[in-house]
Amino acid sequence: MRLTHKSMNRSAQRLGIVCYTLIFTAAVGGAISHNPYPPLLTASALMAMGVLTTLSWVELVVRPGSALVGRLVYGLCILVTIAQVPLLPTLRGESDFPTLVFLSLLAVGYAAVSFRTWVGRAHALVFGVFYGALHAEFRNVQNGIAEGMILMVLMLGVVELSRLAETVAANIEASSPRQWQLREALARTRRRAFERQRWNGLIHDKVLGALLSASREGTISENSRELATEAVAALRPGSGPGGLRSGLSAVVAAAAERLGLKAIVDIEGDDPPSPVLETLGEATVEALTNVAKHSGQRVVSVQGRLSPAVSTVTVADEGLGFDPGAHSGRRAGISMGIVGRMASIGGAAEVDSRPGEGTRVTLSWHTHETPPTGLETSIVLAAPLRNVLLVTTGMQVLFAWIFRDPIRNDSVLLATMAQCVITTAAVVQNRDRSWVTAVCGLSMILAPIPLVMNLADPTSLDRHYWWGGAYSSAVGILAFRFPTWVVAVITGGMVLTEAVVEAAVLGAPSAAILLWNYITTLVVLILGIGTRRSLDHAAEVLEASAAVEGRGRVQLAEEQEREAVASARRSELEAKAVPLLTRIAEGGVLTDAQCAAMARAEAEVRDRLVADVLLDPSLQAATAEARDRGVRVDLVATGEETPSLAAFRDLLREALATAPRSSRLTAHWAATDRVRGSIVLLGRLGPDAVGRLRGAGGRAAGVLTVTLDADEESVLMECGTPAVSPASVPSR
Repeated sequence: MRLTHKSMNRSAQRLGIVCYTLIFTAAVGGAISHNPYPPLLTASALMAMGVLTTLSWVELVVRPGSALVGRLVYGLCILVTIAQVPLLPTLRGESDFPTLVFLSLLAVGYAAVSFRTWVGRAHALVFGVFYGALHAEFRNVQNGIAEGMILMVLMLGVVELSRLAETVAANIEASSPRQWQLREALARTRRRAFERQRWNGLIHDKVLGALLSASREGTISENSRELATEAVAALRPGSGPGGLRSGLSAVVAAAAERLGLKAIVDIEGDDPPSPVLETLGEATVEALTNVAKHSGQRVVSVQGRLSPAVSTVTVADEGLGFDPGAHSGRRAGISMGIVGRMASIGGAAEVDSRPGEGTRVTLSWHTHETPPTGLETSIVLAAPLRNVLLVTTGMQVLFAWIFRDPIRNDSVLLATMAQCVITTAAVVQNRDRSWVTAVCGLSMILAPIPLVMNLADPTSLDRHYWWGGAYSSAVGILAFRFPTWVVAVITGGMVLTEAVVEAAVLGAPSAAILLWNYITTLVVLILGIGTRRSLDHAAEVLEASAAVEGRGRVQLAEEQEREAVASARRSELEAKAVPLLTRIAEGGVLTDAQCAAMARAEAEVRDRLVADVLLDPSLQAATAEARDRGVRVDLVATGEETPSLAAFRDLLREALATAPRSSRLTAHWAATDRVRGSIVLLGRLGPDAVGRLRGAGGRAAGVLTVTLDADEESVLMECGTPAVSPASVPSR
């Protein structure tokens, strides 16, 4: 049996036994005090019901969730009901209602939990008519109609509550695998982004750093050798971007020493999760690298406050500073090495700098816990159960007005009826635990005072005590939305208030009146609280059972994504960069050809890192050919591919083919609403080259514009939307 259904059946069985034991006990008490039936029938029925009630408790312990005894109880209740029918005409002179009729109430609940829903609904309809006919026979027709309709609606509520529990249990079972599938997909996406960012950081910090510094040095420095050695180790199969092998303080101190910086380190607290700590360390080292390269200072301050929930690291220097708004995308140290890294773990990086006032980089992260799914217990308010409860309140209020003969003041009755309706409506609509709930609870607790005081005959047990059943709707709804103690205090407060008022009016509270008035409320309270707990327990059981398999699936998905990203990045770099990195790791003096090869490799790897969306095979070939001619080419691309990108590639290929030796070409693609891209070509062009560029712009009329300066020494080409004039070229 599936876990949730097994749990729900067990809980329904437990709740049914508790409620029906109370009803059976009340029937026994009534039979002892007043027994109009033949003694043999009464004794046999009560004895059989007592045995079956006891067996129900035994079955709950031995075979929880079984419906066998429940079906036996249902059958016996039907037999008792049928056995009473021939005797009813002989009881017309009795003043009290036949006691054994209440035993038939047991059949409704057992029909709801032991058979299909339609059996419970059919029994509720049939028995409601039967119960109403008996009341019409023993009391009057109006009273019979009222009692029959009220009981019918209440029994339908019990059936719908059982059906709702089964429906929610089935939804839990269906939704839990879907939740883990969504978690697996989300884990794949996050892990893929995280691994890509980590590899981007490795490539930028170590691969590009080693290639660029070695190509400029001639004689390989110790810093270049260390970067190349670490890069080669990370590019081996089975390895990758390395995590922190020691604490963050030690990593910062080692990086500062390697970079020739004097670091004032103040890092305190407990380490956050491993991926977060690793990313914080890598971003901090990149910030230190920027200090060494650009600040003009040798002293840097590193402060950190770490914890498993919130971590912050600040890197500050008093160097040259810069304007972050004018920062070129060509330098990926900040955008990719710091901001992108922190974004991959859900963190943030803030750069505060001004020319001549130093730079302050703040790295921050805090945990993003997913709130527990749990059950949306307000589902119980969905039709048809909510409608059944509201109909119950409406009928109770209606019959209170119809049977108002023993009422002292109709105005007070109308006011209390309105208060009941408003309170129930407020409870249904209010989904927050706010002051509205407190007001509703207080009004329910105080409601019995004017109601009892307004009765001319406080000892009558007919429809004059209507409010217990009317407020049961609000009690049932509150039981699903709020802690048990809240609903218990409200219900207990109503009973206690009425007992105090009865004591003041009658001299002592009447147990019979209190039981009559609040039996429905108590049953609804028990069923509501128990069903809510059962649903929550079912969700917890299923979540716990699915978590084992689900976590395994998530871990496998993350490992697959990690290996897929690592394999793709290694294949990109293996032929192009690994041999050169191996040569750098060996140290020594480089030839001019080796330096040139490393410069070309650094440029190609950087293109793939910062302009991947822009590159296609033909553009890569055109870029390589231009660089071989001595053209300095810088490419940057941000955003996603758009239809305008094809035209931009065509113009860029033309510009690369046209660019003369020793010229400088900068292309920046940014998929925004205003400027799609820009190309700046610095260098003297001849008339043929100018004509070719103008022709390329003309072939894409309405999208591309080409502007040449008076001396034809620089060319600005912009790609924008036809409705908006192009903005200025981003500064480098």
